[in-house]
Amino acid sequence: MIEEFFALQNAEDVTQTMLIPQGYVASYNVPYNKSIYDVSGYANDYGYNYTTDPRALLFKKYVPNVKDINTAKHLIRYNNISDFHDLCSSIAPRCDLIKEGYIFGAIDGKVTNSKLAKELIAHIISGPTTQDLPPFNWDHWPDKPHRGMPHVYDFDWLLYRALIGPVYSEENRRTIHI
Repeated sequence: MIEEFFALQNAEDVTQTMLIPQGYVASYNVPYNKSIYDVSGYANDYGYNYTTDPRALLFKKYVPNVKDINTAKHLIRYNNISDFHDLCSSIAPRCDLIKEGYIFGAIDGKVTNSKLAKELIAHIISGPTTQDLPPFNWDHWPDKPHRGMPHVYDFDWLLYRALIGPVYSEENRRTIHI
């Protein structure tokens, strides 16, 4: 796992400590490395750490249901208010949808498996989750600057190969299954 906070960087092999025992390595914007966690202010401002964050608890709860790449993609975009009664405390937070909303939450998703990773391929998606939720729309935030950004975020998953780009047929723009 590689993490960075400005000039501070850390690389750590978590194969034996996380990947093999859990079967996955989750990333949800809470530093795993203690030095990066401390210097970034999470200890003082956030109150959760890598293992106690609501998203960590949800991954632990729902990963056993992941059976293939499609169920992994579903989990990465998961936002169910019934877990913590808060759209901000989910695997794919949508704080723009709460009563006193603010622009914060999951802005993308990336999923791969051992076969695809060997080919430098991942499934990727841009924008806040639309899984059982409305797309993010700048109409609800007219005073916030967003020049150069899509007005509505409602995108599909893409299969993407590093250094090459999207893996699809140019002729009909449909995904090629690998």
